[in-house]
Amino acid sequence: MNLTKSLSLCVFWAGVVFLSAAPVYAQEFLQARALLQAVHQVKISSEIQAKINHLDLLEGDRFQKGDVLVGFECSLLKAHVRVKQAILKGEKKTLANKKQLMTLQSVGELEVALASASVEKAQGELDIVRYATRQCEIAAPFNGRVVKKNVNPFEIVAPGDVLLEILDDNTLEVALVVPSNWLSWLKPGTPFKLKIDETGEQIAAEIVRTGAWIDPVSQSISVFGEINNVEATKNLLAGMSGSAVFENTGTTTQ
Repeated sequence: MNLTKSLSLCVFWAGVVFLSAAPVYAQEFLQARALLQAVHQVKISSEIQAKINHLDLLEGDRFQKGDVLVGFECSLLKAHVRVKQAILKGEKKTLANKKQLMTLQSVGELEVALASASVEKAQGELDIVRYATRQCEIAAPFNGRVVKKNVNPFEIVAPGDVLLEILDDNTLEVALVVPSNWLSWLKPGTPFKLKIDETGEQIAAEIVRTGAWIDPVSQSISVFGEINNVEATKNLLAGMSGSAVFENTGTTTQ
């Protein structure tokens, strides 16, 4: 073997050794299971005991903010309001009379004070029945849909009975549970791709907040994301699941 060929082989193997020793920068994709959930989801309960006379919505129906979801038969409550108004009117006249008699020194301050207390009591009782009558109609707190219907028209419900479950399907968020060591790079603003199992769609989203605590047993934490394009949520439903795919660059392998 001549000297020139020997030098060429030495240079080749030196290059191989150098390339194999250099770090290779890989692009790693990390995934976590994701669940779509409504930001606003509530159970509508009754605050009074009454018979339902208006409940036209069915499960899945849409409604607008301010629409009457449930209406009650409240004739008796309205009659109570009129009774309490009459009582209050009488107590006010009694108080006015006591004050006039006190100027004539016919009654003392105690009688005036007691008459004044009676007016306040009557006013409070009127306020209570007026509040009850305001519960005769339950209006929608937001635009949304009916998730579950628990009662029907003509049924008599008691205070605390759950009537409807509703949600705002226009405001969905992505809930994930991820390893707590992801917090070294996972921050509000971190982008990810959401792959929906039910539809096969892939939607751009980003992390908006992290949970308040780490589960010490599983060493995991809840994080929440927001879909960037509001139009993309039109075909989505709360309860859909999928995978959140994060692009984690900068991982090195030897």
